[in-house]
Amino acid sequence: MSDITEKKALFHEDALMFNALKDSLGSTRGGRAVYKKDLEHDDAFKESLKSELRVLAGQYSGQDVLDEPHIQNIKGLISRLELAHRDILNEGVLKFGFAAKALNVYLKHLWCGKPNLDIRPTHCPFDNNIVQELGLASGHEHRWTYAEEKDYREWVRLAYIAAEAEGKATLSEWELTKWKP
Repeated sequence: MSDITEKKALFHEDALMFNALKDSLGSTRGGRAVYKKDLEHDDAFKESLKSELRVLAGQYSGQDVLDEPHIQNIKGLISRLELAHRDILNEGVLKFGFAAKALNVYLKHLWCGKPNLDIRPTHCPFDNNIVQELGLASGHEHRWTYAEEKDYREWVRLAYIAAEAEGKATLSEWELTKWKP
């Protein structure tokens, strides 16, 4: 690979990562913030998150990752980031919804933007618009910034039902048809 080809690939991956972080850590439109009130962002946290996402993405290249291992990847991501960055996180915790969205959005960006990698996202990013599509019963969290694992599992369950009803092979394909530019 030439130096310019390598730099182009790195630039493209960095742009995908930037968008994934912006989508998962940026504006939450009245939702729960990932950082403590006095912080807008934390570069060390972002660098840790980027590193974690890059490592995890390798597991989704050229193979299907089942639901449970994917959820375990999200839980591991939470554990590692909380251990290293508890002092800057809102109430010292990283909500499941944030970690799930970060991983799922990054995988979606790679899936859409770098098809030569053969990234196979297990789930789709659940944002407020996608969660609305699910028709959740009362008693379930509707905001991804507050979501716990049990909420996420219910979203996945309902998304599978919706995807099947619409003839979509994966949650990623289903979500892409619901995406509004």
